[in-house]
Amino acid sequence: MMSYTIWSHDRLLGETDLGWVRCMENVRSGFFHPSEIGTRLMPTVCGVSPAISELSRVTREIENAPDVQAHDGARCAVEQTTQYADMLAAIEHERGLSLELRGPDGKVIPTESIFVQDSEYLLSLADKADEEEFYKNTWDETTDLELDEELQASVEHDLEILFPSGGVDDWESSDWVPESDEAPADFPRYQIHVRLINDSDVPWGEGPRP
Repeated sequence: MMSYTIWSHDRLLGETDLGWVRCMENVRSGFFHPSEIGTRLMPTVCGVSPAISELSRVTREIENAPDVQAHDGARCAVEQTTQYADMLAAIEHERGLSLELRGPDGKVIPTESIFVQDSEYLLSLADKADEEEFYKNTWDETTDLELDEELQASVEHDLEILFPSGGVDDWESSDWVPESDEAPADFPRYQIHVRLINDSDVPWGEGPRP
C-alpha cells in the first residue's frame, strides 16, 4: 500500500497510507504514524478539538445561567472567557504549522484541510460521557435498591460455592484470568482525515475502518 507523508515547513511530521475505505468524496482517512518531531508537535497538531470541546462546555454553562437572558449577552460573556482565548490560540498555532500532504513520489498534493485526531482524547470523552450518564440514570440518591429476599439468598449461595474460604473478597486476590478468544485490537493512537482539492489525487482506500 502506498505511503503518504505530512510535512510542516519542510519538517517530516509522519506518514499514513490513507487506506481506510472512502466514506465521502474528496476525503481520505487512515492511521497516522508521527515521526520523532511529529510526536513532539502532536499537542499542537491535535490541539484544536480539546480547545473547542472545553469552550463548548463553558458556553453551555453561561447560556444556562439564570442571569444571562439575551443571546448577545451570552456571546459577549463567552468571548471574555479564557477558554475562548485558548480556542483562538489553538487554531492559530495549528494554522501556523502549514500542514502539507505529499505523495509517494514526494510531490505536494493540494488539500483543503488536514485534520489529525488523537484517539486517546476521543476515548476519554466517551468514557466521561458514559460515566456521567451512568451516575445520572442509575445512582439516584432518592432510590433505595433492595434485592428480593429469595434472589439475595440465591446470590449468597452461589458466592459460597465460588469462594468457600472468604466469600466475594477472594475474587480480588484470585489468580484467575478470564479467557479470551482474541487479543484486544492495538490500533495506532492517531487518525488523519484529509480533504483533497482533486479526488483523483489519492486512490480510494480499500482497508476497513477501525
